[in-house]
Amino acid sequence: MDEQKYNLDQSLAELDKLVDLSAKETDKTACESLAEKARIIYEQYPESEDIALRYARILVNLSILQTVLKEIEATVEKLEKLQQKFQDSHDIAEAFARILFNLSTEQIELEELETTVKKLEKLQQKFQDSHDIALPYARILFNLSTKQTVLKELETTAKKLEKLQQKFQDSHDIAEAFAMILLNLSTKQTVLKELETTAKKLENLQQKFQDSHDIAEAFAMILLNLSTEQTVLKELETTAKKLENLQQKFQDSH
Repeated sequence: MDEQKYNLDQSLAELDKLVDLSAKETDKTACESLAEKARIIYEQYPESEDIALRYARILVNLSILQTVLKEIEATVEKLEKLQQKFQDSHDIAEAFARILFNLSTEQIELEELETTVKKLEKLQQKFQDSHDIALPYARILFNLSTKQTVLKELETTAKKLEKLQQKFQDSHDIAEAFAMILLNLSTKQTVLKELETTAKKLENLQQKFQDSHDIAEAFAMILLNLSTEQTVLKELETTAKKLENLQQKFQDSH
């Protein structure tokens, strides 16, 4: 038993080194070699969550270097199997969430992206209090919104991100993703009332995160979108005033 524990500890130490190396690695082939070494160690201890977690993290690091969709999909599949085996592990779920987001950035087909989003949505529902899982979910919802052309679908995606933002109200990163999706939504809205509602949500975000350049920029752009639909002079003047205030606050912004 002691020898077994010693071997496990040695393997964990070896994997820790591989995790560090994979995080610094910039060559995909070299990183694939590290992932293969990790796989061999994992297969010696398939019941060890600690070993599986380190292997999962190496797979995430590998996915960052992969640009061919088929290769990323194969890496994701390996991590998905780990997550299915250790379903109660928050840390492995977090690694899976991150790799799903990485995958989404390379997916062009809406249907494929929707499948990836669904997997991340299930993870987020299982670990509802985890900001580390909520953030990649927020970002993948934004990625999805950039591919959606039907207003109703875009509204549904924005609603999901709004719920996340309400749950993690102090998260600047989730707020930023929500701001960007509201901006996307505004470009598809043609009914003034709907556009005003969207702009108001973004205004509330901007007031909460007043020092955020990215949220301010999204708010400025949505105000421009709003102004193109406004016909009443008083409303236009109000919008112009808000834009002016933003511009004064971020004078050095380019």
